[in-house]
Amino acid sequence: MLAASGTIASAATVATAPAALAAEGPAVTSPDGLLALAVSTDAGRLTYEVTRAGRSLVLPSALGLRLTDGTTLGSDVTVTGTSSRASDTTWRPVWGADPTVRDDFRELTVGFRQADGRTFNLVVRAYDDGVAFRYDVPAQPGLPSLQIVDEATEFALTGDPDAWWTPRSLAYDGDEQLWRSTAYSQMGSSMTPATFRYADGTHLSIHEADLVDYAGMTLVKEGQRLRAALTPTPGRAAAVVTSTGRATPWRSLTITGDAAGLVESHLLENLNPPCAICDQDTSWIQPTKYVGIWWALQHGAFTWETGPNHGATTARAKQYIDFAAAHGIGGLLAEGWNEGWEGSWADQDFVNATPDFDLAEVVAYGKSKGVEFIAHNETGASLDNYERQIDQAFALYESLGIHYLKTGYVGQIPGQYTYSQRSVNHYRTVLEKAAQHQINVNCHECIHATGEVRTYPNAISREAMRGQEYDAFSEGNSPEHTLILPFTRMLSGPMDYTPGIFDIFWDPRNAGRRVHTTVAKQLSYYVNYFSGVQMAADLPEHYEGRPGLEFIEDVPARWDQTDVLSAAVGDHLVTARRSGGEWYVGAMAGERAQTLRYPLSFLGRGDWVAESYTDAQATDYTTNPTALTIDRSVVTRKDTFVAALERSGGQAVRFRPATAADLAELPRYVEPELDVVSVAAPASAQEGDLVTITATVANAGSVPGGDVVTMSVKGGAVTQSRNVRVDGDGTRTVAFQARLTGRHSARVIVGDERVTVRIEHPSDAVPAPTGLRVTRFAGSLVALAWDMVPGASYQVFRRSADGIYEEPIAVLPAGATSYLDTGVSIGGTYSYVVRAVVEGRTSIPSNEVTQTTSAQQVQVTWRVRVPDFTPPGDTIYMPGSIPELGPWDPGKLAMTRVGPNLWEASLSLLEGTTVDYKYTRGSWAKVEDWGEIVGTNNRRVTVSYGTTGAQLVNDTSTDPATPDIHEAVRSWIDVRS
Repeated sequence: MLAASGTIASAATVATAPAALAAEGPAVTSPDGLLALAVSTDAGRLTYEVTRAGRSLVLPSALGLRLTDGTTLGSDVTVTGTSSRASDTTWRPVWGADPTVRDDFRELTVGFRQADGRTFNLVVRAYDDGVAFRYDVPAQPGLPSLQIVDEATEFALTGDPDAWWTPRSLAYDGDEQLWRSTAYSQMGSSMTPATFRYADGTHLSIHEADLVDYAGMTLVKEGQRLRAALTPTPGRAAAVVTSTGRATPWRSLTITGDAAGLVESHLLENLNPPCAICDQDTSWIQPTKYVGIWWALQHGAFTWETGPNHGATTARAKQYIDFAAAHGIGGLLAEGWNEGWEGSWADQDFVNATPDFDLAEVVAYGKSKGVEFIAHNETGASLDNYERQIDQAFALYESLGIHYLKTGYVGQIPGQYTYSQRSVNHYRTVLEKAAQHQINVNCHECIHATGEVRTYPNAISREAMRGQEYDAFSEGNSPEHTLILPFTRMLSGPMDYTPGIFDIFWDPRNAGRRVHTTVAKQLSYYVNYFSGVQMAADLPEHYEGRPGLEFIEDVPARWDQTDVLSAAVGDHLVTARRSGGEWYVGAMAGERAQTLRYPLSFLGRGDWVAESYTDAQATDYTTNPTALTIDRSVVTRKDTFVAALERSGGQAVRFRPATAADLAELPRYVEPELDVVSVAAPASAQEGDLVTITATVANAGSVPGGDVVTMSVKGGAVTQSRNVRVDGDGTRTVAFQARLTGRHSARVIVGDERVTVRIEHPSDAVPAPTGLRVTRFAGSLVALAWDMVPGASYQVFRRSADGIYEEPIAVLPAGATSYLDTGVSIGGTYSYVVRAVVEGRTSIPSNEVTQTTSAQQVQVTWRVRVPDFTPPGDTIYMPGSIPELGPWDPGKLAMTRVGPNLWEASLSLLEGTTVDYKYTRGSWAKVEDWGEIVGTNNRRVTVSYGTTGAQLVNDTSTDPATPDIHEAVRSWIDVRS
């Protein structure tokens, strides 16, 4: 077989002649001349700076390695020499976003000697899409090994660019946080990648590449600079202990002129060595789609451990395989197939299956249907236990013909962190051993990718981010979060977000959970998110008969070309990818509804069929996220296609060459264009009243169209705009509302249409309430008050999602001048007016007030009753999923005895926080174990502000009718009645 990752073309020779020193120090410039990285040794202090087109991006920033002997390589240096080279080659990935990758760079190596005689080199590269540098430390008598405490490496960005980052955390799930969007000056210490946008549109992302036998990098904010901070090893001074005669990982800065360039960049892959396994057969490395016994586990409908609700049974696996085979999906993941889920997950058996799961039978059944089995190894963060079994397990999988593996590392690794050197070496060992057994690896809860997919293309995907599973068991992922991922985490390598949820509101535990997208956005993920394994993550029964399933059937997992058509971090992304002779486009939006237009110039000549799946006119993120419009029309490369997107909405399109039958049956594409065709309003209104104006908007196009429609009142300050989406060849009525004033009339204008409303001034009008104000708010309530109108009762109105005051949300009796609205949610913006009613006549509205709700602190008290047979000298503890409880530390939060067999603990938590928890007597060997509260099944509560800001979680009931999650402890795993 052709060595698929080898160099296939060379366009430049390599030069290694010494470079002359410029007055400001040695420098290297990108092939296109735009980027430059200069090195300086002013007064012996080693620094670098970066410019683009002559404009400074990174101010002089320190370089160096801090060693355990108290010295710093790079602290007192002189230059011993320089050499430079240029390289322009092209390599062919085994699989990837593009068929070939150009590796074109200029490289500068600067040699240094310290005052203490030690030597090292700084290797610097400049590409058209970024710069990178690494330390090369040769073997030398004065430095027998490298024992690195930390790095002195800095990134001092100029100005105050926009920043997208996640807080630095050494916890196992440190990468699984919502992304934050702030100014650079306001960001804190961060994980990587971290991405920045300068005022001129230049984008820069800081990360690392070729991470081998080293500690993972994070970023510590020190003043207005970021420093490369290595993940430590607990109990050891050195974060890294390694040999000399090696180079450190690259410190990379991907730099592009716009956001699209970030996504299209191959910088991190290019900074890694060529394929290490391509001298062998690599035909087993194949991107694929898969289904899984997974989403129901995340929702608690099935269990990982054996029992009445065990998910991974032979029968259920076969059902999922049948579904996959029927819909052209190539793989089945079954979490919980193996023994060892009942405890802490750290002592699992990766060879032996549970009694109700026949591994060989399931694998064989899948192969008979063309469906590969994806093994799952959850280590429970026990690297030692996994490494003891890995050879035997991988040999078993190879013998059965299993080529796909999902690994997991839930929990804190004993004596290590997820990103420490020992852990980094473990993840590489797994990749290497998997390759020896022809296994592709999808790693979850492991360190961020660093472009190693070039070297080990069996690194088919990984998590290292807050994926869609969080929509099942937490407040979920924001619409903006999913639009930041492509410009941050996805830059480092393929990303398993587990898309394809169709039943957006499925919530079997009634825990207030939902997926924070429309269905159309779920479809767009298959194109916008790059991964070698793409999941159809929902339950088979949630797909049957649902529009949109055909796109999942059609969309490939393997691509031959990628073009980003439009992009803005956190706001929108439109990606076109080619597979063979077909093109696919994914378009998706963040927090705001918007309409995107993209030219089809990427298509070949001739006629093409566009099969589009788009947010429908009826789609509403809050109330109707599953509505989907499917259109088929004939297009050419001269057309401009339109994606009219709801908030957190999307569009997915398949473009295939048109057949003669298509041309005979399908209409030609007509670009959507919205037009206001009529406007209606009441003939008259009392001065100061809120008047509803309706406009009919038509779309003569062949697919859903969108535009901003504006209503204004001539001569007044009233202007309102709506983002309107209308189905192809359809109409839609849009409502506005304006407070009209004037002596005689008001002229209302919408588009090119207008209507006149007569203004009346009745002498006996009911006075409007005055002084409407917000007196208190939280994430779940808004308290209102107003001044009394004599003899009046009141109607309270809250503005709808469409921006209209419609029916009152409350009707209050005379004398009531306050109202508590508990029908709100965290992070919403709500507007209110109040009308007075006297003898059946209604006033004009009061003044308007607007309040954005935010989560408030709640004093939460847990009270639990334990059995009489609980050892009298033991203390009760409460481990759980939040930091205050460990997380999951069985001996961290001690409760207080408040009565016979009664214990309490209190915490101040933000409302909306979901807490999973259990009760123990100080260790997992003494955890409660009874009823439904066994194994990985936990108690759960969502923090609620209520009306007072205090909440009692009462786990004291002994009534069997009480749900187990709030019943008293009935038994301990080590002590039973």
